Amino acid sequence: MEVYDSKKIHLSCLTSKEINDNLNLFIKNINKQEIKGLDPKRKDVIIGGTIILKEILEYFEKDFVIVSENDNLMGAILEGVENK
Repeated sequence: MEVYDSKKIHLSCLTSKEINDNLNLFIKNINKQEIKGLDPKRKDVIIGGTIILKEILEYFEKDFVIVSENDNLMGAILEGVENK
């Protein structure tokens, strides 16, 4: 994805194979100036986060993760609203 599109990302399924493939792509291209669709300033953070996500899926023996555009704070707010 050359231009980030949150509508394509939110609630999409990311498989462990896709995570591994992306990690290998990031590592292979780490010394290149640009990886298509990846902010160069966030390259190290994205690689580290991908490794952490890969390890979490392996630890819990899961094959995929559902991606959300919302963060934990948004989840807490929504849960609070639903409980009132």
